[in-house]
Amino acid sequence: MKRAYIFLIVITTLLFCATFCYSEQQNTYSINKSVYKQFSNDKTSYKQVGEVEDVSYARVGRYTVRILVPLGRSKDELRATLERAALELKEKKRNAKAIMVFAYRPNDNPNSTFTVGRAIVAPNGEWEKSDTSYPMKIKIEIGDLYFTKASTGTNEGKTVNLIDSKGGTISVSREFGEWGDDYIIAIVPSNTPAVVLERRAKAIGGSYELVRYKVKILHDGVYKEGWIFESAIEKD
Repeated sequence: MKRAYIFLIVITTLLFCATFCYSEQQNTYSINKSVYKQFSNDKTSYKQVGEVEDVSYARVGRYTVRILVPLGRSKDELRATLERAALELKEKKRNAKAIMVFAYRPNDNPNSTFTVGRAIVAPNGEWEKSDTSYPMKIKIEIGDLYFTKASTGTNEGKTVNLIDSKGGTISVSREFGEWGDDYIIAIVPSNTPAVVLERRAKAIGGSYELVRYKVKILHDGVYKEGWIFESAIEKD
C-alpha cells in the first residue's frame, strides 16, 4: 500500500512537470535562438516610453525600459516584439548583465505593472541572478489581457442602483485603491441610487484588470463622491 502511494506521488509530480515545467522552458531560451528577425519590422515595432532606467548596483549593469505595443498582434508577433525590444537595448548597453522590458497597450498607464507582457535578458533568464556567470537567456511572459476585448462598462452620467450580492451594505471610499476604515466616507444599503462619474481600470500583472467606479450618492442629506467596486453596480 505504501509503495503504491509513493508511486502515485511520483506519477503526479511527473505529470505536473510535463504540464508546467515544459511551459516554463518554452518561455526561457538562449538569446542565440531569438526569432524576432524572422518577422517584418512593422510586426515587431514598438514605442519607448520615457528614458531607460539604470538600476545597476555594485558594478552589475541592470537596465529597465517601458514600451507601448500596438493592438492586433498575434502571440508570436507579441513575443517577437518583446524579444526585439530587450535585445536592442542589450545591444545599446553592452555592459548590461540584466535587461527588463515592460510592455503596455497604447492607452495604458506605463507607470503601473505591465499590461501586455515582460521580457528579461539575464543569466538563465533570471533578473535576480544578474551577478552570476550563468549563460545569458531571454525569458518572455505574456498575459491574457492584451487578447481580451476591452469592456466599456456603465456609461458616465448614468443613474444606477448600488447593490450587495447578499443584500448587505456597500462601502464608498474617497480613494481608488484604499479601503481601510480611514478612507470610507459612507456605508450605504443595497438599492441606493448613484450617479456614475468615472470608470477606471488598472491592470494587474497582464492577466487581470481591476475596475472601480467613482459615483455620486446622497448620504445623510449630503452629496458625496467616492469609489466603489465594480460588483456594486447593478447590471441592466
